[in-house]
Amino acid sequence: MASKAKKTMRYAAEDLKKALDAIDGGMPILKASKIFKIPRTTLIYKHKGIYPKECRKGPPTNLTPDEEKSLVKSVRSYW
Repeated sequence: MASKAKKTMRYAAEDLKKALDAIDGGMPILKASKIFKIPRTTLIYKHKGIYPKECRKGPPTNLTPDEEKSLVKSVRSYW
């Protein structure tokens, strides 16, 4: 039996912030979910602090953004 791949929802970080601000302002979570097209459970978990409000999927990166830019610049100048 084949397993189903988990569906990943995509939404802008700005929309998430707006939705959480609206919830903090008194808007019901279900309404914010429909308006901003963000899953209700995501809003619940982030509003309650179960999940961090800003986080990325996957493991943390080893390089800082500045280190990464420097590395890219070095590689481009090499070629």
